[in-house]
Amino acid sequence: MEKSNQSNGQLNLYLFVTNQIVELLESQKLTWDKPWVALSKDGKRPHNASTGRTYSGLNQILLSIQQIKCNYSYSGGLTFKQIQELGGRVIVGNKSSSIFHYKLVYYDQVLR
Repeated sequence: MEKSNQSNGQLNLYLFVTNQIVELLESQKLTWDKPWVALSKDGKRPHNASTGRTYSGLNQILLSIQQIKCNYSYSGGLTFKQIQELGGRVIVGNKSSSIFHYKLVYYDQVLR
């Protein structure tokens, strides 16, 4: 029973992650005895294949879920732009994985 991940045009991050986990549990591709962050067949955690940087936080969980769902043997990922810069092409019909970038922004507000 998947609920909409969107509320007023904005992505509900918590509902998105919950739906992904419930889907895997219902399909029995994920069991409670499995670690949330999977090591793929290459023995690494999800990382950017171009920079080598390991993804952190929620992105590790999301990309591990994608590895399990699609049975990927390699844990590296690239952005569309990185694929182009490296001279590659995306195969027609391939779908992207969702990851999230956040940044704290501080500002001063003048109180009157």
